Amino acid sequence: MDQCTHDIRKQQWAKMIQQCNSSGLTKREWCRQNGISTKTFYYRQKQMRNEAYCALAGKAQPEQVPSTQVEFAEIELPSSESLSMETVSEFHPDAVIRTCTMTVEVSSHASKEILRLIRALINHAS
Repeated sequence: MDQCTHDIRKQQWAKMIQQCNSSGLTKREWCRQNGISTKTFYYRQKQMRNEAYCALAGKAQPEQVPSTQVEFAEIELPSSESLSMETVSEFHPDAVIRTCTMTVEVSSHASKEILRLIRALINHAS
């Protein structure tokens, strides 16, 4: 989608969301009265919120960030000998990495392999 089309749709949905919020109706009832699927409404509302957040945070726009694709990375936990349950239950991260779509908390005890996996995950998400 080109930027012009994106901007027009963004303006239209911002207006519709504002009308819905000020109507005094539930979102479901407003959508029914206006012939809009509630799934579509909530999807667009989420997109608008994400885009606003990213703009305020100076991050990439949501269309540049894959938000619907979920990927998992297997991370091997340290052995029970090297990490007691008391340490696990009282975890305090040494570093917190935040992107537009995720937050990762990292301990200074994280292995190089775990840090490489986290880096690859963040690079893939941005």
